[in-house]
Formats: sequence, structure tokens, C-alpha cells
Amino acid sequence: MSNKWLILLIMAFNGIMVILDMSIINISFPSLTRTFSTDSSTVLWVSVAYNLVSASMMPIWGKIGDMYGRKKLIVLGFIIFAVGLGLCAVSQTITQLIISRIIQAIGGSAHLALSMAIITATFLDKERGQALGVMTGVVTAGPLIGPTLGGFLLEVLDWRAIFYVRIPFVIIGVILSAIYLREQKKYTARTIIDWWGAVFLIIALSALTLFFNLGGTLGFSTLPVLSLAVATVLFLILFVFRESRFKFPLINLSLFKNRIYTGGNATMFIQNFTFSTILLLLPFLLIDGLGYSSVESGLFLTVPTIIMLFSPLSGGLSDRIGTKPLCITGIVVFTLGLFLSSRLNIDTRSFDVILCLAVVGLGNTLLMSPFNSTVLGSVSKENLGTAAAVFSTVRTMGLSSGMAFAGAIYASRQTWHTIQLTGIKNMEKLSLIAGYQDAALVMAIICAFGIVTAVVCFSKRPMQLRNHPKS
Repeated sequence: MSNKWLILLIMAFNGIMVILDMSIINISFPSLTRTFSTDSSTVLWVSVAYNLVSASMMPIWGKIGDMYGRKKLIVLGFIIFAVGLGLCAVSQTITQLIISRIIQAIGGSAHLALSMAIITATFLDKERGQALGVMTGVVTAGPLIGPTLGGFLLEVLDWRAIFYVRIPFVIIGVILSAIYLREQKKYTARTIIDWWGAVFLIIALSALTLFFNLGGTLGFSTLPVLSLAVATVLFLILFVFRESRFKFPLINLSLFKNRIYTGGNATMFIQNFTFSTILLLLPFLLIDGLGYSSVESGLFLTVPTIIMLFSPLSGGLSDRIGTKPLCITGIVVFTLGLFLSSRLNIDTRSFDVILCLAVVGLGNTLLMSPFNSTVLGSVSKENLGTAAAVFSTVRTMGLSSGMAFAGAIYASRQTWHTIQLTGIKNMEKLSLIAGYQDAALVMAIICAFGIVTAVVCFSKRPMQLRNHPKS
């Protein structure tokens, strides 16, 4: 096997260990609430803290990787991630668990920030689409299989197993990375890291994450939530002002003069924002609305995962016919899949659910790997690590904020429909289904804007890809 394909397999193996943490823990929330004698709003921070720290750290890891080399940071990050897993497994209080999750996020974000840059720099233009297709399948499938795997471990063992059973695999990942990854050329001279810029960015991303999460529970028009919106805008302005004047910025803002990169980030945010409908809300519809068991629901959710196993084929096809046709078709098909999911109702058959999820999976498969290849391939080598880290941050922020937003719509519309259906047979099921339909329809409409940003991304002839691997 060529060494570059071995590197890809190692990155994919490590990636699935990290990506699982975006969803594997959520199914244990009821158990954690009972174990630590706390409330659900406190337990929610086990997930919120992880996503918040992960998104905030990725640009920093990307910048340091450009300066010092990416291999050593991948190894260091995975060691920190393993330590975090161990601390989570032995946590005795909810506070200890949340702190341990923060340690986990610091380590795991290194892989999320640097893996795409490593692969982009390792493969030639003609092979990059297929290689990124493999990583795309991992990134997209991880959140889908997380609840199923977490539910199985919870049923057979306990919530601590969600963490400790992965430690041996993470150690294997550390060893493989240390032996087989090649240190890539440092394209950026060692400089001073803009820590003030990093602080401004972390506060802005934290405020944005809290805005969506607290908005779903307190309401988006409440004073605390509106204050978070103001804080997000304020600290983003401070960040841009600082970066535009600092000699060695954390993020080179000239990246966003690149139409392909800017349009790609916008599309990626929208796609992940709306994908949260499937990850978060569909299980409620299947189990509580349509009466399927948790096992049956888990099997349904494997449909997009199975479809996305063909992502390498999509990437390989894009290497031959170009990325534009696949990317535009992919986001259109994905939007159609979300719309079809909004039409699921109490008379829905199993075939209808499978068809809907297959369309969602097909859209993801057509879109993601060629899109990643195009967007990251449009960036110069010296900015590749930072650009990939920002790209990953946007994806993570889209997914976490989309979950909160979709959950808020679902809860409010379900309450409204409950009032309207008072006294009608099967009122609870019907109001739940109607709430889901409304949330899914709103997300499908939002996703349609992703079609616009994707078209903008390809509105002119794409520039020649400029990243070539160095031996």
C-alpha cells in the first residue's frame, strides 16, 4: 500500500474516534442526570462545553501547525484526547465530567483542525477528491452512528463505557500517527501568536454557541440571549480589527478575498446547520411520533451512513469530470431530502423513511468530498493549515448551533400544535409530528440558501488548485 493511502487510513481511523464525540454522549444524558442527581440543563453542558472549546481551539491549532509542523501536533492532540477520555470515565461529579470533556475537546480539536490540511497537502490534485471523500464519509457518518453505538454501550455496560472502551483505540492511533505520519514542510516562519486575537475569537464563538443553546431554552428574544448576540458581533468586530492590524494574524483575513473559500465556508455552515434536523429531531419523530423502537430508529439512521460510504467514488468522479456539477447537484439533492423529511406523517411507511434518508445521504455524498477538495485546494500552501482549521470550525459551529435552533423551533411549534389539537385523539403524537414537520420545513428553506452560496462559489471558472505534496 502506498504510504499516502496509509496516512489517509490513519487520519480516518483517528477521525472516527474524535467525530463520535459530537453525538455519542447525548443518548446518555438521562442516565447522567440520575447518576449525578442534577438537572438536564446542567448535563447539557457536557456536550455544549465540548463543542464550544473544540470550535474555539481549531484556528489556534491550525496556526501553530503552519508554524511548527502538523504531525507533532496531531500526536500531541491525540494524547491529550486519550487523557480526557480517561478522566471522563473516572469522573465522580458532573463538574469533573465537564472539565474532563474540555480537556478532551482541546486534544480532539487538533485532529479536526489539521487532518484535512495533512490530506490536502499529501495528495496530488488528481487524487485529492477521492482521498477527501474518505474523510468526508468519516466526518459525516460519525455523528449518525454515535447515538446507536452510545445506546448499545449504555444498554450493555454503563455510561462510563462510552469513554473507556475507546481508550485502547486512541492509543493505537497515537502509535500509528507517531510511526507513519510524515512531518510536512513548515510553510510559515515561526512568529508570535496573536493571543489577544485568539481571546477575542474564543469569546465570540463562545457567545455564538451560547446564543443558540440558551435561545432554545430561554427564548431568542430574552435579554440574556440578545446580550449574547451583541457580544458575538462586538467581539467579532474586535477580532477583525485586531487581525487586520497585527503583523502575524491568527487568521489571514485575505483568505476571505478568495471567492471559492468564502462561498465554501458559507455553504458548509448552512449544510451542517440544517443537517442537525436529521441528527437531533428525526429520532424523536421515529420513536415518539411514529412508534418505532430505538433499535429500528438506529437502523434507519444508518441509511445515510451506508450511502455516504460511496463518498470516495464521488471524490474520484469529481477528479475526472470536475467538481461543479457534483457540488451543485449535491446541495440541491440534500435540500430535497430535508423537504421530503418535512412531509413524513403518521401514515408514513418504513419505505418512505428509508427513501427520505437515502436522498439526504446521496446529497451529502455528491457534495462533500468534491466540495472539500475544491475549497481547500484553492488556498495557498502557506495558509493551508489555518484555512482547513477555519473550515472545520465553521462546520462544527454550524452543526452545534443548528441543533439548538432546530430544537427551539421544534419545541415551540409542538407546543403550539398541542394547543390547537386539544381534545383530538392521538394529540401528543400528532403535535410532535407537526412540530417536526415545521422545523424540517424551515431548515429545508434555509438550506436552499446553501444552493445560492454554492453557485456563487462556482460562479466563475474555478482557479487552478495550488497545493502539491512535498516529499
